[in-house]
Amino acid sequence: MNFFRNFLIYGLGAAASRLAAVFLVPLYTRTLSIESYGELEVLLALHLAGVLLSGLQSESALLRDYYAAKERGELAGLVWGAFSISLGGLIALALGIAAVWLMGMLPLYIAQNIGLLLVLTFLAQLLGLQLIILRFAGTPIAFSVVSFLDLGLSAVLSVIFIVGLDLGVPGAILGMVCGKSICVLVAWLRTFGRPGWPWTSNAIVRQMLAYSLPTMPSVMLGWLQTNGTRVLLAIFLTLSDVAIVGVSIRVAALYGFVVYAFRMAWEPIAFKNIDEADGDPKLYARALQIYILAMFPMAGVAILAAPVLVSIFAPAEYGAAVAITGFFVIGQFWLGATSITSIGIHGARVTSRLTYVFGAGAAINFLTLALLSQSMGMLAAAIGFLASQIVGTILAAWYSERHFSTNFHGRSLVCAAIASAILAVGSFEIYRPFADPEVSRWTTYLPYLEMACLVAALAAIISAWGIEREVLAAANSEVRSLRSRFRVLLK
Repeated sequence: MNFFRNFLIYGLGAAASRLAAVFLVPLYTRTLSIESYGELEVLLALHLAGVLLSGLQSESALLRDYYAAKERGELAGLVWGAFSISLGGLIALALGIAAVWLMGMLPLYIAQNIGLLLVLTFLAQLLGLQLIILRFAGTPIAFSVVSFLDLGLSAVLSVIFIVGLDLGVPGAILGMVCGKSICVLVAWLRTFGRPGWPWTSNAIVRQMLAYSLPTMPSVMLGWLQTNGTRVLLAIFLTLSDVAIVGVSIRVAALYGFVVYAFRMAWEPIAFKNIDEADGDPKLYARALQIYILAMFPMAGVAILAAPVLVSIFAPAEYGAAVAITGFFVIGQFWLGATSITSIGIHGARVTSRLTYVFGAGAAINFLTLALLSQSMGMLAAAIGFLASQIVGTILAAWYSERHFSTNFHGRSLVCAAIASAILAVGSFEIYRPFADPEVSRWTTYLPYLEMACLVAALAAIISAWGIEREVLAAANSEVRSLRSRFRVLLK
């Protein structure tokens, strides 16, 4: 199983299915008022919470047992077990929301769109299951087609509903609903197919829930420290602040897609070798160091481009987003690192430990917002997000080492954490002048030069102090090999 092939096909393809929400930001910020865009950000954050609650982590159980079920001839039962769990979860979620609505506890803009959000939630959950099946079944063409179809249809239909029909916030959601509906139908026969009877067995469903349910508290806490930030901001600050932070998060998401692609490429390898790690005790430690070595400089490049990207994504009234984007980019870097450092928790099947990992991060995020939002405003959200991700990653590494002997290199994590804090704070100070609409982000060169020097210096320090010599040697060898292949292609 080739990592680079997985990265290019499955990783970037999976990331593409999430790109529509980012590519449509320029449309949202220029056709909706800043308060309406803040409402949309809150609605999309709640939608993601709904996907997690209704799915009950059935996709994680499907991912964990896919290969074993295939060998036992139980794959169809596993797939339809995931479908059954998702359907049951959606019904329970709808009943819960109906109870809250009857008590009059939903804000008006949420109540007006809750029906569309529920439909979008179920479709997103089904499409997520289908993409896992296509990825693990080794069907790259079908996987890529469905992923990019989701991106294209959601974008085009949202433009039609928002601009052509002037539907505003509901039009944005309706575009995603229609796009995902078509994708689910296109992928249906290759994934779910025609169910037999019974669809699945109670034993399979119980086994899946026994694995997935203990992870639910940690997953919801993880949502609270990432997408839930926008909901917390709506509580502590204003919808305008939510909109500005939302633009920063969307810009950071461009780098996050590369991180997500790495994760999509890494997970099949990690889970397939999870029972064979004793034969290579440093497998996961090397993976973490390679991730840091490759992805930290890329995070720096993303921060370097942040002022220009914010200008593309939003008009001048969103200028405050530039200075805080660095925190969210580095937070994405640590979010990807957590997918590696938590592997020992999955390998030892002690997924309840994820509750402590994400609980610690969520607590830090919430307390930072509660204590600092009135004095620091949106910067409190940025600091809380980054701090929560760093703590969660390091805590996951500690639990993995304790339960599974992953041999993670502690100095790599400490060095990367210090460099991350310096880079985030440095980017805030360097880019602060760009909040002024009078300062051009296209012709003012000094901040970009300062940021480039800071990124290069920190990347060099990490390479010198945080990465083992043999890992550096292996990385250099791989780079030379890729360079040679590229030269052959040019000839």
